[in-house]
Amino acid sequence: MEPSLQLPSPEAATNAPLSTPGEMRLPAGKFCVGEFEVVPRRLEISHHGQVIQIEPKVMGVFVDLVQSAGVPRTKREILQSVWPDVVVGDAVLSRAISILRHTLGEDAKHPCYIQTIPRVGYRFVGEVSYQAGEVTEAVVVVEEKHLNWRLLTLIGVLLLLAFVLGLLVSR
Repeated sequence: MEPSLQLPSPEAATNAPLSTPGEMRLPAGKFCVGEFEVVPRRLEISHHGQVIQIEPKVMGVFVDLVQSAGVPRTKREILQSVWPDVVVGDAVLSRAISILRHTLGEDAKHPCYIQTIPRVGYRFVGEVSYQAGEVTEAVVVVEEKHLNWRLLTLIGVLLLLAFVLGLLVSR
């Protein structure tokens, strides 16, 4: 059985540096999709020695689809995964898919990698292969980032309330 992109252990996720809202951590290591070699952390997709740089969010969409290979992903699921703290429309996702298809030399009507599921979303249908030991870290669960920022916000609100209550009591 080939390794897949796995979520890190809770200890690894806890020790990960805090990131800004909307930032996505990409997996270390590399994997192959057909004749393409993908190195998410470098934002690179290579084909026959030619390296193509990809925007971070476009790579995030690609990793999200590959992690769920064969399983339909709704547009909303992908948007929440890649743009967790930002309100974006379907056009942003459509643009990312278009860039990926262009990079992979794919036609939407005859997909080899990314299949459109009308009125639902997308499904990765290509073959994915991993070199043993290459995948060492995975995308940090977006919900954990939400919890970190929500916790910090909650602490800030509580401190503000305590300050206001202190002022009211001292009068």
